[in-house]
Amino acid sequence: MEKGKIIRGAFILTGANIITRLLGFFYRVYMADLICAEGMGLYQLIVPVYMLAWSISSSGFSTVISKLTASEKAAGRTPCLILKLSVFMSVGLGIALGFILWENADFMAEYILNDIRTALSLKLICFCFPFVALGSCIRGYFFGLQNSLPPAVSQVIEQITRMTVIFLIGGLLIPKGIEYACAAAVTGMCAGEIVSAVYILISLFSEPKNKKHFKNRNLLSAYKLILAMVIPLTLNRLISSLLSALENILIPLRLELYGLSKTDAISEFGRLSGMALPLIMFPSSFFDCGFHNNSSGYIRKLCSKKQ
Repeated sequence: MEKGKIIRGAFILTGANIITRLLGFFYRVYMADLICAEGMGLYQLIVPVYMLAWSISSSGFSTVISKLTASEKAAGRTPCLILKLSVFMSVGLGIALGFILWENADFMAEYILNDIRTALSLKLICFCFPFVALGSCIRGYFFGLQNSLPPAVSQVIEQITRMTVIFLIGGLLIPKGIEYACAAAVTGMCAGEIVSAVYILISLFSEPKNKKHFKNRNLLSAYKLILAMVIPLTLNRLISSLLSALENILIPLRLELYGLSKTDAISEFGRLSGMALPLIMFPSSFFDCGFHNNSSGYIRKLCSKKQ
C-alpha cells in the first residue's frame, strides 16, 4: 500500500514537473521575444534575490514539515501543531524580509546588483515573500501525508498564472522601457506564487478531517524541535543561494570587464541564463523531485515505527 502511494505520488509530481517545464519553456521563448535578451538579463538578476528570500523563509521549513508530519502521525500525534508553528515562523520571516528589501531596494539595485533598473522589480517581489513561505509550508505538509496531488496541481497553476499575467500586462508595461519590461516578468512571477499559495491553502482546508483522536505534542518541545532542524537546513540552502547569487552578479561584471558594454553584457547574460540553461536543464524534469518527495514521508514513518 505504502509502495503504491510512493509510486503514484512520484508519477503525479513528475508529470506535473514535466508539464510545468514544458509550459515554462514556451513561456521563456515568448517572454524572451517580448522583453528581449536585455530584459531577460535584468530578470535573471532578480531571481537570486527571490531564491535567497525563499532559502531563508521557506526551504528549511518545507523539508522539516514534511519529515515531522510523517513522523508525528506514525507516533500517534497530530501534525497540526507543527504546521501552525512553522507557518507562523515562516510567514513572519517572509514579511520581515519583504519589509527589509522594500526599504533597501534602491541600494541593492545600485550597489549590489549593479543596475538601478532592477529597483522597481525588487520592490515588487517583496509582496510575494509571505505567500511563498505559506505555500512552501503547506506543500511540505502534504508531502508528509504522501498526498502529492495538491502540490502538483499548485505547481501547474503557478506556471499558468505567470503566463497569463505576462500575456495580459506585457503590452502595457513593455513600451515604457526595459525597467518596466523586467517588472512585467516579475509581476507574473509574484502573481503565480500568490495564486498557487491561495490554491494550496484552500486544498488544506478542504482536506477531510480525521476524527481519530491524536495526542498533542507540547508547544515548547514542538518549537525547539522545529528550530533544531530548520536552522542547519536553512543555513545550508542559504550558502548555496548566496553562491548562486554571487555568480549571477559576477557574470555581467566580468563580461563588461572584457570589453562588452553594460547593455551587451546584460543581454548576453540573459541569453545564457534565461534562454539556454532552461533548455539544457529540461531533461532533469524526468528524474528530479518525484520519488524524493514521496519516499521521504514513507521512510520517516518506518523509522518512527521501529523506534
